[in-house]
Amino acid sequence: MKFLKFSFIFIVLFTTMFLLSVLIPATGSYTSMGSGIVGESANSYNLVHQGLGSDSTSHSRSMNYIGLGVMNDYTYTRSVNPMISNGNKSEQTGMVPNNDPSSTSGFTVYNISVDGGQDYAIYDPSNGYVYVVNYNSSILSVISGTKVVANISLGYFTTPLYAVYDPSNGYVYVTNFAIDTVSVISGTSVVANVSVGVAPEFLVYDPSNGYVYVSNLDSNNMSVISGTTVIGNVPVGVGQTYSLYDPSNGYIYAINGSPHSNSVIVISGTKVVASVPVGSDPTCLVNDPSNGYVYVTNLHSNYMSIISGTKVVGNVSVGVGAREAAYDPSNGYVYVDVLYALGNTSVSVISANNVVGNLKVCSGTPPIYDPSNGYVYVGGAPSDTVSVISGNNVVANVPVGLDPVYALYDPSNGYVYVMNYYSNNVSVIMPKSSSTSSPTSGTPPTNTSSTTSSTNSSSSTSTSSSGIPSSTSSKSNGSPFNLTFLILIVTVVVIIALAFVFIKKR
Repeated sequence: MKFLKFSFIFIVLFTTMFLLSVLIPATGSYTSMGSGIVGESANSYNLVHQGLGSDSTSHSRSMNYIGLGVMNDYTYTRSVNPMISNGNKSEQTGMVPNNDPSSTSGFTVYNISVDGGQDYAIYDPSNGYVYVVNYNSSILSVISGTKVVANISLGYFTTPLYAVYDPSNGYVYVTNFAIDTVSVISGTSVVANVSVGVAPEFLVYDPSNGYVYVSNLDSNNMSVISGTTVIGNVPVGVGQTYSLYDPSNGYIYAINGSPHSNSVIVISGTKVVASVPVGSDPTCLVNDPSNGYVYVTNLHSNYMSIISGTKVVGNVSVGVGAREAAYDPSNGYVYVDVLYALGNTSVSVISANNVVGNLKVCSGTPPIYDPSNGYVYVGGAPSDTVSVISGNNVVANVPVGLDPVYALYDPSNGYVYVMNYYSNNVSVIMPKSSSTSSPTSGTPPTNTSSTTSSTNSSSSTSTSSSGIPSSTSSKSNGSPFNLTFLILIVTVVVIIALAFVFIKKR
């Protein structure tokens, strides 16, 4: 009898510990990993995603994890700042650099509260929406102007990372890293969930054939999606972390990020046509349509590789730590975000295969180009500002939220949206000319439903005398994390209560 009693107690304690181990990631408790690349073991990677800046995501598959089966045998480590800033309206004037006291900023910043952990966004020209990927909550926030008009639930523990828009069908595709699927969004609804390879991360659209290519980090392939169907898999190396379409030749370039591979795979349709060796730890690709070059940032080399077609035609010395890059068609420059030792950052300005400038700015977000004014925006922590670059000069530093990790330009209103990972908001940078009128905003739907779950969302906005909304509130019901937290707490309490009843009767 004593043996049965102790056996029962052991089972109860084991079950309780298991549920608590699941509960920890469900409530968004993460461990800080700092920045940079760490180990290179076969089953463990430390990723520097485009848009994550100095923050890193560490994951391991089937290796040293405890009770995380609900997350598909993955453990995730992501730094989260306990300070949450949900400020709404902030009339922030861009700070003028000391070396250019005559310049004026002319920017207004408006902060929109979102669900949390946002690190990527895309623009949908068919409806004017900006879709914000919230890493921590598995929620896709839909913004119109300066209002959240919907919160789309992607399911439980999906860990969404990236998104892409397909103009051929109007769909938005979102990779769910933890459950090996891609959610297909139409407007504010999930219309399909497509099973792909293991740990899908980045995606790219090919307008020449209408395909969406999905980089599967832990598979040796890329999934090719047409509409809502996988039509093929392209055999490439393990660890693809970034891909790019080159309109000059119709090729898809995919980084092979597996340890010590250091190559870029060239794909046409569903076939590999070449494997191009590049520098150490390639992280990002950018196309220069003026010369047909594809520039490759090599994180651990002191140069960028230049590819033309299927061959390396040159290298540009930028120093160790090159991460993201962007092309400016107004001047033909390529801007490269470079992380040096001790967290020092800069932006290198490249023309063809020569460095024509180095700008000391606080970088971390991928540089983006604004065609309405010819500016390039790049931001980062710890200054929590976005630097505005014109040609070879910094013309303003605009304060935003905590740890800006990604930025997006919206051509419908001229706004620049900045994802602030730690402050759970999106900063909207408005040029002075557009901030005097009321920002574009859509009518929020009363209900947002999907094939996986439904979310009720409501928002309210008041308008200031200047025409800019003075406050924005967004309410989202049905967050998967809150529901899971409640279910697990109730389950643990019931198990413990039953254990006491059983022991008392014995």
